[in-house]
Amino acid sequence: MKRESLRIILCLLLFVLFLPGALLAGEPPKEPILRIETGMHTAGIRRISVDRENRLIATASEDKTVRIWDAGTGALIRIIRPPIGDVDEGKLFAVALSPDGKTVAAGGLTGDWGDGAVIYLFDTGTGALLRRLRGLPYVTYHLVFSRDGLHLAACLGGADGIRIYRTSDFTISALDKDYGGNIYGADFDDVGGLVTTSDDGYLRRYDTRFRLIAKEKAPGGKEPSSVRFSPDGQEIAVGFDDTTAVNILSGKDLAFRFAAETKGVVGNGNLGSVTWSADGLRLYAGGSNPQGIDGMEKNYIRAWSDKGRGGYIDFPAASNTIMDLQPRKGGGVFFGAQDPDFGAIDDQGKTIYFRSPVIADYRNNQEGFQISPDGAVIRFAYELHGKSPAFFSLTERRLTTGTSVPGGINLAAPRTAAAGLTVTDWFDTTAPKLNGAPLKLNQDQPEMSCSLAIAPDGQTFLLGASWSLRLFNARGGEIWKAPVPETAWAVNISTDNRFALAAFGDGTIRWYNMKDGREVLSFFPHKDQKRWVLWTPEGFFDNSEGGAGLVGYHLNQGKDKEATFIPMENLYDVFYRPDIVATKFKGEDITPLITLTAIEALKNPPPVAEFTTKMTGTDKTPVKVCYRVSSRGGGVGEVRLFHNAKLIKSDGHYREYVRSKEAPMQLAALSSRAIQADQKRSIQVRYKEKSIIASAAKGEVYEDCTDVEAIAGENELSVAAFNKDNTVQGFLETMTFNANVASVEPRVYVLIAGIDRYQDKSAKLNYAVKDAKDIHKRISGQLATLFKKNQIHTVILTNEQVTRNKLLSTLDRLAKDIRPGDYFILFTAGHGVLIQNQYYLLTQDYRGDLDAYCMIGSNEIVEATKKIKSLNQLLIFDTCHAGGMDNIVSGLYDARMAVIAKKMGLHIYASASSLEEAMDGYKGNGLFTYHLLKGLNNNRAADTNRDARVSIVELGAYTKEQTIDVSCKAGYRQTPLIINFGKDSPLYRLHN
Repeated sequence: MKRESLRIILCLLLFVLFLPGALLAGEPPKEPILRIETGMHTAGIRRISVDRENRLIATASEDKTVRIWDAGTGALIRIIRPPIGDVDEGKLFAVALSPDGKTVAAGGLTGDWGDGAVIYLFDTGTGALLRRLRGLPYVTYHLVFSRDGLHLAACLGGADGIRIYRTSDFTISALDKDYGGNIYGADFDDVGGLVTTSDDGYLRRYDTRFRLIAKEKAPGGKEPSSVRFSPDGQEIAVGFDDTTAVNILSGKDLAFRFAAETKGVVGNGNLGSVTWSADGLRLYAGGSNPQGIDGMEKNYIRAWSDKGRGGYIDFPAASNTIMDLQPRKGGGVFFGAQDPDFGAIDDQGKTIYFRSPVIADYRNNQEGFQISPDGAVIRFAYELHGKSPAFFSLTERRLTTGTSVPGGINLAAPRTAAAGLTVTDWFDTTAPKLNGAPLKLNQDQPEMSCSLAIAPDGQTFLLGASWSLRLFNARGGEIWKAPVPETAWAVNISTDNRFALAAFGDGTIRWYNMKDGREVLSFFPHKDQKRWVLWTPEGFFDNSEGGAGLVGYHLNQGKDKEATFIPMENLYDVFYRPDIVATKFKGEDITPLITLTAIEALKNPPPVAEFTTKMTGTDKTPVKVCYRVSSRGGGVGEVRLFHNAKLIKSDGHYREYVRSKEAPMQLAALSSRAIQADQKRSIQVRYKEKSIIASAAKGEVYEDCTDVEAIAGENELSVAAFNKDNTVQGFLETMTFNANVASVEPRVYVLIAGIDRYQDKSAKLNYAVKDAKDIHKRISGQLATLFKKNQIHTVILTNEQVTRNKLLSTLDRLAKDIRPGDYFILFTAGHGVLIQNQYYLLTQDYRGDLDAYCMIGSNEIVEATKKIKSLNQLLIFDTCHAGGMDNIVSGLYDARMAVIAKKMGLHIYASASSLEEAMDGYKGNGLFTYHLLKGLNNNRAADTNRDARVSIVELGAYTKEQTIDVSCKAGYRQTPLIINFGKDSPLYRLHN
């Protein structure tokens, strides 16, 4: 977006934002605000700033964050979050680093909570909010520190001029209100004098006491924008928004010196951002100067030699308007762009690094935004103009890339024409029309219409715009209006008329109820084309591996304190619920399935955990480790201590849900890979509980110590704690140390259990015992390639040996022998069931009804593996559940297994089997176990990193891929569940 169009929008926003009624609120919203977080800005970068030594870069964005980067590498150091509100409150347009890099100032549409607009000052080292400069009447467009760091200049919007603050106490040293427009540029010279630009067309020059000594109409254009002193202060460069000119003026009296050569700059473009090289020998300018390169359009930076008088070179920088330039020590410049992009370029135009957005760009792809008749499958594209297309199936929880429609599903583009309903001027205008008559959008703020979809019955139509989605009837009457996170670049309506879908500028795609415009689901695909997250307005989510960290909640802590951010992955234990997401999409009532929403859970923020024992090394084991957990207002609940990512201590567990008397208690399914529909119904939660996890109350501060059995070499300890309700986890605090202790040769323990004959003969299986025996034989041989035979300990239990008591007592016995440096593998084959939200292994003493005597629940699995000290644990479940029969039940199984793995720091493989009879047997084994055996058979295809070893992660990935491939070729899909939360370790070595 051009700087000019942004300026128009913002001026109109100011009219509404600063109405007297807006000054009544005294504090920022306390409700959590959902935000996308990818590690990179998700909206335009308006300004950048560097410290004197070029150690840090600060970027300010309309995504309401300031980010601090390593200026040498472009690596993210810190995200700074000011207090924000809904819609526009908190958008940042200005940023300035103090010369020493210790303080960063930021402003924009900020702080209207009874104090007028404000400028925030943050500590760059901690992100803490140090001070608010209050009482500003309008938005801040630009900030700049003097070169000696003694003053900060603030350039305001409207006609309210500039403020100069003393940095010793941040009182106002000087101000000038005699301006007739917004101020977008200001710079200090080497002795503390100041120059500014304004929309009123004037340049103003101030001396070191900030007295106005020159005021001149800017030669070259009506809208001077960026302005910079040369390093010696003798000359001033000026760029413009309304022309291609770049002029050089006298640094003393603003007299015109010369114009830099701007031949070849596009006629409607500009070079509005200017700067000098650090040595003053070169002049740089960038803005809206697009040129084609390799089939793509890039905005170029122009560099002139001889202080702007000489020849020039152009080099590509960003795909959108270049908003700011800063000189780079050693030559070249840093730049920030609207896309958002930023980077560093040397004096020859070579890119040193480039950071680009990692959100999908849905612009100019209205026809490519296609959906299935029920809205469950969507086609979108990651790049502008529909490039890099992809498909997402909500019901299959699957993302695929490419142009081939998965499964031959019929997808439809948005309908834009219908008999008797002619919508025109709907693309990129503020005046759409229906049958020639203007449609009423915002009356006080002209809103840009960007996308259109007409309903299948031709009776209603949907407009996607800058600030809203609007559904109209055939007469142009508005049925509903929904606020949107960013511009709606594409919209569509499902054939069954249940959903309105929209693709937004923040990278999300959202489903809305066609009846009332309420949001149903939101989807965010990362631009790496692998990670994704899908969530409900209540905060329940589904995600690919790594996807839960892409979205989270901004928590204001008052107007005088920096905000915090809690990613969705910190709510994993309670809110990772694919089954609830699927239920929401189906239109069913999710009220019986939930106890609270994410917003409610976050009202009690998680505590902060820290190690009070500090060490980098030890020569003894065990070692005593102490830690402290401090409440931040939400109390202290369960505390978890991990050693090398494996849980070694906690005081919480999942409560067993009360069994519903209405639920059938028989296992009616005879397939080893299925649960019949009556069992599916039994998993509905019929009783709510106040807390999902039970643990002891700990007050506001909790301290504890634990003896940790250190292993030779590197040890990593992590501590994390939950709030008092055990619904939100705080961030992991990690400490690493080396142990100079005797190395103990690792052993491996394997427990294998298979059941195909239950006491209830109707539950007979065909391959469970054979699966167990084949795994026992294969894994023993392969483990011998890494471990000595006398260090491999295997136990196999089959049929009558696999009672509840026998299996638990065997686990207890093994726990007494296993050391932290050992390996532990559990393989089970048989029946598994879901009852009241919990997963259970069904033991051989099952007699026809489901009760405690014949089941081992997920709580017991957690407790048993916690007792086992091994830091390397793999649990494999080839047991039946409801995957393939019903995606809702399958999603619940997924959630329960994933929570166990995450909590314990384990690896879990689960077969994710289906109803299909062919899945019950494949070449003499269960389908999943067949491919697991293949992966364990000296299989080079499983060695993806080519290190001649197959690891836990590699074996799981291979088994999953092969199982999916074979099942799809057979006409159904079986997707094993592979969850890796522990540290990866090799399982066997390949041999010739």
